Amino acid sequence: MTNCADEIFLQTMLYNSPMKNEIKNELLWYVKWEKNTSSPYIITLDFYDEIKNSGKLFARKFDINKDWAIVEKLEKNLSN
Repeated sequence: MTNCADEIFLQTMLYNSPMKNEIKNELLWYVKWEKNTSSPYIITLDFYDEIKNSGKLFARKFDINKDWAIVEKLEKNLSN
């Protein structure tokens, strides 16, 4: 039992700091949701350009058993 779960500790601290007016409410991860489900699409090579142009730092949901090539391509092009 805890007073503040790990998932909200940092956010709570920042929102109660002098920097609260500097915070942007923006998602930092790329997620493409499937219609009529509660699960995101599994990211494949088909999504590469969309991810690359999204400006996001993180992405989900990968499945290396379905498409390992997307992981390899993203790793190869990290600096581009």
